[in-house]
Amino acid sequence: MKLPFAFLLAAAIWAKAPTVRITIAGGGLTNSIEVTDPQLLSISHAWGSEFLDASRDPLAEAPEVKLRYEISFHSQIDLNDVRKTCVIYYSPNPSGQGFIYLPGKGTGWYLNAGTIIRQGRDGKWSYASPAWEALIKAAIARGSVLSGSAPPEVVIDEWTKPQAGWLYVLDPRSESDHPGSRVWLVDPETAKVMGSVHAGYDPDFALSPDGRWLYILSGERDSGELSVVDTVDGKARRVAFSDRVLYQPWYQGLPPYSRMAVSPDGISLWILDVFTPDKIGNQLRVFDTRSGCFLPDALTTNDAVATNNVQFVAWDAAIIARLPRPGSCGVADGFMLPGGRTLAIVRTDGAIYQMDTITREFHPTAITGNCTRSESGLVFRFPWPRSADGGTVYLGYGPPEPDGMATSHEFRVIDTTAWKALRSIRTSTSFWSAVASRDGAMIYAPAPRDHSVLVIDTAARQEKHALRVGQTPALALVAP
Repeated sequence: MKLPFAFLLAAAIWAKAPTVRITIAGGGLTNSIEVTDPQLLSISHAWGSEFLDASRDPLAEAPEVKLRYEISFHSQIDLNDVRKTCVIYYSPNPSGQGFIYLPGKGTGWYLNAGTIIRQGRDGKWSYASPAWEALIKAAIARGSVLSGSAPPEVVIDEWTKPQAGWLYVLDPRSESDHPGSRVWLVDPETAKVMGSVHAGYDPDFALSPDGRWLYILSGERDSGELSVVDTVDGKARRVAFSDRVLYQPWYQGLPPYSRMAVSPDGISLWILDVFTPDKIGNQLRVFDTRSGCFLPDALTTNDAVATNNVQFVAWDAAIIARLPRPGSCGVADGFMLPGGRTLAIVRTDGAIYQMDTITREFHPTAITGNCTRSESGLVFRFPWPRSADGGTVYLGYGPPEPDGMATSHEFRVIDTTAWKALRSIRTSTSFWSAVASRDGAMIYAPAPRDHSVLVIDTAARQEKHALRVGQTPALALVAP
């Protein structure tokens, strides 16, 4: 397996990251338990092997086990950046040393491979080291007493019924003392926080068209879960994924965009990339908002996220159209033009094509780019904001910052009727993403490095001010 240099460099840096938290699930526990015992954490390094008995070879055959605990290591990558970096399975052995299974391909390997590949042990059972096993057994014994009363994952702080135009801001690294995430409710006119939701790790969110329901997906527990928040009174209801064995975060660092959306009629919530160990690829899960349950079957499609294809997905077929592209340019954004037949597709170099969704034919517009290696990543893969009538699109223009905290430093304003570039909007600082108000009068651009959300007046085409919000605001939604 060949890995990019940047990935190898990041992995080398992260290898020094300490384990700050362990979660234990399964094995008969009613709820997941959390362990922060320093002695156990010190020998539970995601990049280490102290939890394995290195003096003994892996087992040739899988042992017969009665209990299996899923144990997740969470590492402190950076300030306010704690990530699940490794998952193992532990089974006690009544007659001797317990066993540890390191997931192989198809069983969570896609998470552990991003941390370290243990040649000869991945996909096999090994013996647990005696020192580690003694500590983990004690932790399980203590946690078993309390697991039946574990607190809910999503906790609502003080809450005010949202008004039209208020912002929901997703902050994946909100807590400095206890790493986690929040969704902040903010009044942009007064710059006041009107409520917040403590969510789990690797969160995502979506809002119903009428603004009544806020959906939050996170992976705090062993299988991840969906929380449905009533925005009127701020009460939340948890919905578990009954058939998920391992939750796989779909992003590292800051979320590049949301992979959740609610149908225009509000009946269905669509969640893309819900992983299970036996199905690795793009899966579309549908939550019926009326019954409050997931539909029994998920649609699995080929992995086309990193390609240059436009993919239309239906329950009985997947139609793929290949985008004309020279060099290394890919698809950055796509949106329907007025009339509902033509899809505008933005390449990562800023060039824009039109696609007839019936004939699947592509036609270039007057907005061109320079698809060379140095120019191919100037428009990040985001759903960039548009005006209310769809006649104007505001493309964040980069390149992304090396620290991964910003994608753009200006908005390039494009007239989608005449296909011409209008005056650009420079911002006071680099930003990560952007969303437009419902009337298109304002653009809100989260700037995680500056702990703020930039407010841009689209009529004046200039930045008005910045709202101080949380630690690392990344995505925003606007209340209708």
